[in-house]
Amino acid sequence: MTDTASTAQGPGRVDRLPNGLRALRSRDYRVFWCAALVSSVGSHMQLAALGWVVAVLTGSAAKVGLVAFATTVPLVVLSPVAGSLTDRIPRRRMLLATLGVQTVQAATLGVTWALGVREYWLIVVLALVGGVGTAFNGPVFQAFVPELVPRADLPNAVMLNSAQFNVAKALGPMAAGVLLVDTVGASWCFLANAVSFGAVMIAVAAIREGRHPPPVAVHAGFWRDFVEGARHVRRSPGLRTAIGMNCLIAAVGQPLVPLIPVVALRLYHADSVTYGVLAGALGVGAVLGAVVAGRLDGRWRPSRILTWGLFFYAAFTAFVATAGSLGVGLVAVTGAGAGFLVIIAVDNSCIQTLAREPWRGRVIGIWLMCYGLAYPVGVLVQGWLADRIGLRTLLLADAAILTVVTGVLVWRRALRSVDVDAELV
Repeated sequence: MTDTASTAQGPGRVDRLPNGLRALRSRDYRVFWCAALVSSVGSHMQLAALGWVVAVLTGSAAKVGLVAFATTVPLVVLSPVAGSLTDRIPRRRMLLATLGVQTVQAATLGVTWALGVREYWLIVVLALVGGVGTAFNGPVFQAFVPELVPRADLPNAVMLNSAQFNVAKALGPMAAGVLLVDTVGASWCFLANAVSFGAVMIAVAAIREGRHPPPVAVHAGFWRDFVEGARHVRRSPGLRTAIGMNCLIAAVGQPLVPLIPVVALRLYHADSVTYGVLAGALGVGAVLGAVVAGRLDGRWRPSRILTWGLFFYAAFTAFVATAGSLGVGLVAVTGAGAGFLVIIAVDNSCIQTLAREPWRGRVIGIWLMCYGLAYPVGVLVQGWLADRIGLRTLLLADAAILTVVTGVLVWRRALRSVDVDAELV
């Protein structure tokens, strides 16, 4: 990949965007990013509404968990296959196809709910279909971004993608809360999500300057593709470190996000309104983290940003556990959201930068497969431990683990591999 990717810039204000938003100077990426933000808000509206209606209708935490599991487990099984397909067929065509599947799934949820169909088995099946669409969409979505910006802007593009996703994580549930006057309102959340996927399809179709490489002439089977992708990861110390770091955060650090309702109830004794504010604080923190990551991008090496980001996130995770009031807790959660965004944005940009063609799709598939294993297992284990040893103890233990592991990585200079390898790409 060269630095001659599309930089279609419009005259005037776009050219004067600050360095932290420089990827948006590329017309194609700007269109794609705006549509992705709309789609992410829609997706989080649907997730919030789905969890709510299942909880209200069944009264079973296990059934709520099964729906969440159905949306995640396809990542483990199908991401490597999706990564192989991403390297085999035109990415633009594959992206449109996966978005089409997700649009149909959301529309079906909305229509069936509006018609009064409340069968739990149907909800699980449709959640599974949505998970399949996500599993195939993830690798091609990630691999498509480098075709829209110059190589020098790729870390900033990945950071902005992480920012829009985390902002949507705050806006989506808030919007769902407005529509969910009762369970009937869920149909509007599902239909809005279907429309949001349509916005991305229109944006992808409108992209005119992005480079769309022809399919790679790969004739080996999917298993052979997976092995070749794994070999590429094994040959790159930077990729091994970045993917390993992503799994560590998914298993130890990221479970703080789904545990926020428990944090609100057990630690801060919040009601439903203050819980919404507390959950929104994560999104506010993500925005602040995106600003910080954008300002440091190009000034600090990725390894240095990761080091301080990990220590910062560990400190605020401990702060969340020890905060004695809701006001202090809001500050702690905001700080944790900022630290989390910095880590994930920089780590993801390292993976994107270090994954070379023609293995990019397969590497991303392996990365998402590892994430799909680490995150749900981490949530299940930490949820179980929170009931056994107490939430405060669990969060303090998480902070200690992150601090110790980061210290070991710094002592062994392991994080520097992402810098060294990046210079060789």
